[in-house]
Parts: sequence; structure tokens; C-alpha cells
Amino acid sequence: YAYYCNGENGLNYSSYPKNSQKLTEDIINLIDHVVDFANYDNNSDVYVEGVVIVHTGPGAEYKGGDVNYIWSHKWNTRSPMLKDGKYVFEYSIQPEYWGSPGDITLGVFVHELGHLLFGLPDLYDTDYSSKGIGKWSLMAGGSWNGPGGMGGSPAHFDAWSRIQCGFTTANNITSSATAQAIPDVETNSSGAILRLWSNGALGNEYFLIENRLKTGYDTYLPSEGLLIWHIDESVSTSTGNDNEWYPGHSATGHYLVALEQADNLFALEKNLGSGDASDPFPGSFSRTSFSGLTSPSSNDYLGTGTLVAVSNISAAGATMTADLSVSLVLDVNDDVQAEAVPSDFELGQNFPNPFNPETRICFDLPKRSHAILTVFNVLGEQVDELVNGELPAGTHEVTWKPEIGSGQSYPSGVNFYRLVADEITLTRKMLLIK
Repeated sequence: YAYYCNGENGLNYSSYPKNSQKLTEDIINLIDHVVDFANYDNNSDVYVEGVVIVHTGPGAEYKGGDVNYIWSHKWNTRSPMLKDGKYVFEYSIQPEYWGSPGDITLGVFVHELGHLLFGLPDLYDTDYSSKGIGKWSLMAGGSWNGPGGMGGSPAHFDAWSRIQCGFTTANNITSSATAQAIPDVETNSSGAILRLWSNGALGNEYFLIENRLKTGYDTYLPSEGLLIWHIDESVSTSTGNDNEWYPGHSATGHYLVALEQADNLFALEKNLGSGDASDPFPGSFSRTSFSGLTSPSSNDYLGTGTLVAVSNISAAGATMTADLSVSLVLDVNDDVQAEAVPSDFELGQNFPNPFNPETRICFDLPKRSHAILTVFNVLGEQVDELVNGELPAGTHEVTWKPEIGSGQSYPSGVNFYRLVADEITLTRKMLLIK
């Protein structure tokens, strides 16, 4: 089939008829006398759901991208082909074997079916500057999971893809929950995926959490536990996970589906690995909480707090538990309004940092306490007092806009802010730039 590859893996639209579209059209014409395509329109929309083609020999994805082999893909014919009163249009194509006859595995077939039958996008990074969501999803590197990394035990769909397929729906959390049961997603078709966002609001950006176990086809996952997904459906599916984001990365954009890796190392985005035991919660780093004060944080992609908190996350198991909240933040002058109470004293990193002209500081109080929040310069001199009084349990936020009387400008440089509450003292550093 070198004619159809044309030294381009058969993927160049402009090379038609020397591409996989023409190969598919020729195959459909050849089998038309023995196949009744009218039998394959399952939803009565006059279109065949899809045609799955197995080509001879290995695929380009196994042959190191060799341009003289077909790269497995989902595509469509040049135009819909009318056969037996139905239109044949979309197809997927996969290889007969990898290195030798008989060694083909399941992974590439089910990955392409994810495209063909459910319209899912690729969730690996198609420009290969990062790993996308790696081994954690069939629609990314997880299609290669299995013995020898050959796709013999491909990962299940990630939570977002599972919902897009219509296999399940997400349980939208609108109020706090203590010790919320989270059953493993593989054996529970309903109630296993939870959606979290500010006050349960609906929109393009949100978090999904799911409990993944190393069982069944997920046996070859890097680890098991609670996966927290950061979704932004304003990102085009055509872009998918091509634009990685991590702190300090200069490029713009972010993934459609991102994994909040518990270790906060951003190894997937930095192209350092396809997933490891420190990605889930609690994971090998024993991370049992996720909120606006943790790293990674539950802030949105603009750096704004979302009020989402997942805490007291249990050990991995068939049923995990966690405390959930989607309405946590209190103003320092408010009475108790939070639906969940932090489990410990915490002083969050200010945001933005560096900052100019102002920054926000959050802190957690697990119980009603007299709290003092002060700012010091590098000489240890107190330059401002932001809070001094009795506060209820909850998460509190204050804004600091440094001034020196009469609206004069405060000098740039390093400052420290300190929280004293209930004999606990916590200090962090921040940087004002001009």
C-alpha cells in the first residue's frame, strides 16, 4: 500500500488519491457486493456508524513513525459514499500486527473506537511537547498499557471521556459532604464520578474526581487512588491537550482535560513521564487534601479561588471516602457561613506572587480562634496588620495593598506575612515588584 502512504503515513489530505481516504474508498467499493451496509445504521440517521479497517503489516506508530507505513487513525472518506441506501463516511484503520504476525494487541483498536463511535479527542499531546494525561486514559498513553507497554491491557477512559461516551453521569456536588463515599469507577456505573465547582455552579471549567483501582483492564495503571481532573471545555477538542500549562511556563493555553497530580511536580506537562505512583491522592506522597491552600491548588486557570476542597482523603480501596466542600471562603468580618471546616491551621501562599499593586492572602482556622495576621519587611519590622481579632472556624481571605500613608508608594522587595492563632505561628514570603 505504498501508493496510499505516499511517504506521508497516508495522512495528507492534499495528496488525495494518494492517502488513506482513497484506500478506504477502494476497500468499500470492493466489499460492497458482499456487505449490506443498511444493517449498520444503528441510530437511523442514514449514516453507517463507522467502518473499522485492518491493514496488512505493522503500523507506523510501532515502526518509529516510518512514513512508508500507515499511522493508525480515525478519519472520513473524501465525501459520503451512498451504499445500500446508507452513507458510509467515517472509518478507523489499524495494523494487522506490531513486530510479527499474531502479536497485535487491543489498545490501538479501542483507542480509535473512542474516536470513531464516541467522537472523543486525543488526550495525549499531538505535538509531543508533553504527555497529555499519560497512562491514566485510553485516549492518551494509556492505550499502550499492558505487558511490555504494548497495549495488551489498555487503561479505561478517564472520567471526562467516560461521561462523554454516555456510560455514566457526574454527581454534581452543591453542598458540603463529610466522609463522602467514592466507589471505584470500574464496577460502579452511577454515582462514582463527582463534579465540583464553586457553589455547584455549572459551566465550562470544573473538577471531576474518580476512584481508580488497578483491576481489570486498569491493572497496568501506574498506581491507584483518587484522581482529580481539571476540565475546561472552552478549550477546543481540536486542540485537546496540545497546550500544556504549569507554573512558570511561558506559553499560553492549557489542557482540555488535565490531571491534578498530587505530587505537584507537573511531570505530565513537563514531558518527564507518563504517570507514576505519586499522581493519585493520597498516592506515594500521602497527600490527603486538595484545596485553595494546597499545592496543587483548586484555583481556576486564572488563579482565582474556586472554594473547592477535598480533604481527609482515605487510602486507596474499593470504596474511598473524602470530605467535600464547594463553598468554603469566609470574609474576615463574616459570621460562620462555610459548609465545611478545615482540619488544621494553614497559611496559604499569597496570590498573585510576585504582585503589584495588591495580593490576596488566605488562611484556614479549624476552630474559632483569635487570629493575628501581620506583614514584616526583611529587617523584621512590622509594616502592616491585616487581621487582629476573634474569627470563626473556616477559610478566610484578605487583600493587602501596601501603602505608606497618604497613598504613598510602598517600596518593592521581599516581605513576610505571619499568622498567629491558638499558639500556632505560620510564616510565608511574598514579593512586591514595581
